[in-house]
Amino acid sequence: MVVSAREITQSRALVTRARAIDFAERVRDEPSCEPVTLDLSGVEALAPSFFDELLGLISELSGHPVRTITIKNAPRPLADKDRRVASGRGAQIRETGDSEWEIRLPASAPA
Repeated sequence: MVVSAREITQSRALVTRARAIDFAERVRDEPSCEPVTLDLSGVEALAPSFFDELLGLISELSGHPVRTITIKNAPRPLADKDRRVASGRGAQIRETGDSEWEIRLPASAPA
């Protein structure tokens, strides 16, 4: 399953927790064995508040023991702030290529 930022918003900045809900709802019913890719083509900014809410909602809504998510076309290299957000949610995150991140997110991660 590929979720495209362009299908959800025309905004070039993903900054609000409310916007994360739109993304998480697209992933909710997808089986955990199915790969999920969030394509951020056209996005120029990704705020920690959006990222934190996205990870929390996906883990809560999916209900699966572990979910792997790939972010393609990230607007910037993986930063320490992204690692801190992921760690706070009990997730593992790594940069797997140019503008690509992989996240292993446990279900019901800590709030």
